[in-house]
Amino acid sequence: MAYSLTWLPDVMEAAGLKVAECPGWRTRGRGDVGSIRGVMCHHTAGAPQGVMPSLNTLINGRAASANAQALAGPLAQIGLARDGTVFIVAAGRANHAGAGSWHGIDTGNSSFIGIEAENTGVGERWSEVQLDAYYRCVAAILKYIGASENMACGHKEFALPPGRKNDPTLDMAVFRNQVGQILRGTAQVRPAIPAMDSSGRSTLRRGAKGDLVKQIQAIIEIPEDGIYGPHTEAAVRVFQRDHDLVPDGIVGPKTWNTLLQLAVLPAVQRIITPPVGVAKFKPDQACIDLIKHFESCELEAYPDPGSGGEPWTIGWGSTGPDITKGTKWTQAECDQRFASDLAIYGNKVAALLGNAVTSVHQFGALTSFAYNAGINALADSTLLRKHKAGNFEGAAEEFGRWVYGSGKVLPGLIRRRKEEAKMYRS
Repeated sequence: MAYSLTWLPDVMEAAGLKVAECPGWRTRGRGDVGSIRGVMCHHTAGAPQGVMPSLNTLINGRAASANAQALAGPLAQIGLARDGTVFIVAAGRANHAGAGSWHGIDTGNSSFIGIEAENTGVGERWSEVQLDAYYRCVAAILKYIGASENMACGHKEFALPPGRKNDPTLDMAVFRNQVGQILRGTAQVRPAIPAMDSSGRSTLRRGAKGDLVKQIQAIIEIPEDGIYGPHTEAAVRVFQRDHDLVPDGIVGPKTWNTLLQLAVLPAVQRIITPPVGVAKFKPDQACIDLIKHFESCELEAYPDPGSGGEPWTIGWGSTGPDITKGTKWTQAECDQRFASDLAIYGNKVAALLGNAVTSVHQFGALTSFAYNAGINALADSTLLRKHKAGNFEGAAEEFGRWVYGSGKVLPGLIRRRKEEAKMYRS
């Protein structure tokens, strides 16, 4: 049975926001809500990187820890990503408020829509695009329910006893003032992305299909199926980050312009500049075989072996906001995502290497490492610094240091790093 808040995506889209509906959101909730009186603002206190790394937690709840009890999901009706995307999590009641009161209303979970904005809460700067989306999201809800900006509160304002919560790390008086200006039509808001560019190319986002999607896929070198699904969206986000664009996964005029500039370059200059000394600048079969051997292929999402939870993984080691507990893929979907992910990782490793002399097998070993540990781990590693300095044996020895998951030595990582070092030396 669908719960009451099924109007959320229509209201968000009418406000010009980017909306992503999480599977099953219409029937997700701790029962239904009551009469909605306002909006409660939160921050996730999640991971410092990623567009919406806390999405799985918002959907499924959190496990018990030393500092907090377990809490069943959903933990909010809306997740607000760092790029301003509004993720619709649930249409029913969410566990987001706890004990408290705002303007005499103490039924937080039943009477307030909870918005969890992605932010660590520990000194992280709020981006302009995310703040703008936060203001507009709250204003859109308040306008729909016929309430003023005074019915937007921070969790830290609602929670009792006072001081029990500190989220969000925003001046809520300033926040309400911005929301009020939007409600009265006096605010200066970020302009919506135009529907097409000056040449008539449509702005494309998840759900689009056709030859223009194939053109994008060809330029960023992922499988060309003409479907703007989650794999293409993820690849577009990576492309946008690499080219200093807002990584919202939407191909509007600015992204189109950058894509088409690259499309007319010689092939060796697209996306990356191949380092000198690389004989074949794509992961070779030995690299593919190594990754597949250690990842194996699972058709249903499984928890991270180190954390016992996030990030949920499926297929040949694929992770992302579209992968949650219970996600299931076909073998073809797993293979397609692997090909897309591997091309992305290969390009990013190549960009990190710059002009460093690198053999095919060294490149393959480094790509396998990045695929498993993450591109940021490679970027900041002594392994990469030693490799770029030409200290190849020293770099090979660094693989063996990366064998920990959630503070524990994992036998599978010991075996994988040994094989990556062997490939690197070959």
